[in-house]
Amino acid sequence: MLVGLVAVVVIGLVGVLLWQLTSRALAGEERRIDKTAYQAVFLLSSQVYFGHLTIEGDEYLLRDVFYLNAPAEGSQRGQLVKRGNELHGPTEPMIVPARSVLFWENMREDSEVAAAIRLYRSGQLPSAVPATPGPTSAAPIATASATASASPSPSPSR
Repeated sequence: MLVGLVAVVVIGLVGVLLWQLTSRALAGEERRIDKTAYQAVFLLSSQVYFGHLTIEGDEYLLRDVFYLNAPAEGSQRGQLVKRGNELHGPTEPMIVPARSVLFWENMREDSEVAAAIRLYRSGQLPSAVPATPGPTSAAPIATASATASASPSPSPSR
């Protein structure tokens, strides 16, 4: 009986210690976010989202979210899509569990994605609606620079 009680206490203490270490690691990661820039968040599912990132506990919160549609057949350029116009009508923030994130990066202002987002923000580009068949008028950008490579290098925060 006493051995079982000690085992439960030890397991509980190890769990609390792991939770605290994870929380501290994510808090350190939050300090590396450039609040003036967009971030690219690469998920384990090979999806990439662009937006303003914050970290709360073990959740990554993205606001003002964009992603790339796959390029049309015969094209090397994808389309930038503003999240929120999908059929299911998602709202912000987009909540991503930390366990689903491969890595994230701050984006440079001169990147193709950041330039396309600025064009969208200025009203020069409408948002694509990915669930609708037919052509869209979203910002075409090269997918090579905005998708994960075969061997991505993790950010210093992971």
